[in-house]
Amino acid sequence: MEYPSFSESNIIQKIQEMFAANPQDMGDDCAVLPFDDETSLLLATDALIEDVHFLRDMVDARDVGYKLVAVNVSDICAMGGEPTSMLLTASFPPNISKDWIDDFLKGVREGAVRYQVKLVGGDTTGAPGKIYANIAILGKIETAHIKYRHGAKPGDILCLTGDVGRSKAGLHCLLNKLIDPGLVGRHMHPDIPVQPARWLAANPNVTAMMDVSDGLNIDLHKLCDASGIGARIDVAHIPQNTHFRNFCADHGLNPLTTALTSGEEYCLLLCINPSVVDQIAKEYEMEFSLPLYQIGTVTEEKKVCYIQDNKPVSLELEDYDHFRQAS
Repeated sequence: MEYPSFSESNIIQKIQEMFAANPQDMGDDCAVLPFDDETSLLLATDALIEDVHFLRDMVDARDVGYKLVAVNVSDICAMGGEPTSMLLTASFPPNISKDWIDDFLKGVREGAVRYQVKLVGGDTTGAPGKIYANIAILGKIETAHIKYRHGAKPGDILCLTGDVGRSKAGLHCLLNKLIDPGLVGRHMHPDIPVQPARWLAANPNVTAMMDVSDGLNIDLHKLCDASGIGARIDVAHIPQNTHFRNFCADHGLNPLTTALTSGEEYCLLLCINPSVVDQIAKEYEMEFSLPLYQIGTVTEEKKVCYIQDNKPVSLELEDYDHFRQAS
């Protein structure tokens, strides 16, 4: 098997070429399985691996367990679904303590209770050196409400359901042994917008949707590639929490580039018909007491362009890639 370069996106592309009769059968946050005339099942899987997604000596095992559930719930929500049940696979090395496993399972239970997902089975094994934990999650949705990445149209308004940047700042705290419970909590204990996702998915004027898991910049490119469109993003409209901006100023971080490359945020990135976007945003805020941030416009030109004061700006962005980071 030959790859143009050794990256996550290239490997996913190769898998699509080898296994998908229709490229749109793969590439979204979940697999879609028709169930009956009106309902579909959503199936997704995600893993947390020691020293890749978490550092055992820096985080609470309970947070690892909770986050494992949350990141999988986010995949179901990214397409507008309701998570229902899950399978847990966990591999532990010989040097793991009983207390760590107990706390990890308490975290899994916390996530399962919070998001009303039943643990229905799984597998446990030994591991040669690192902790590996994976969930396969099942959800359901009315087929007419499914939101894919490939539905965006030129003129649509790009929106976010939350601010971005705090997760990467929280990781910065962990790596540099800085104490900031709010930022670390955003990174290790994310809040998944289950009900907002289902509410948005039920609206036919929402044309495309996904979660922000790899970073806003890279996820924007994924959505654009899937829909065959581009995006024009006003950097002044990218939502950034005040505490996050103050933290960046105090620690020499660029808030804009940090916000654009911050993975594991788990807010929603979506496209809305421009004729009704203001009305939907108003109703959304009334329903959830939360803003819907309008950050830019979908364009016919197939590229992501960042602007400031209506002029293009050049940004040096280093997006996360599992294989580049590991090399």
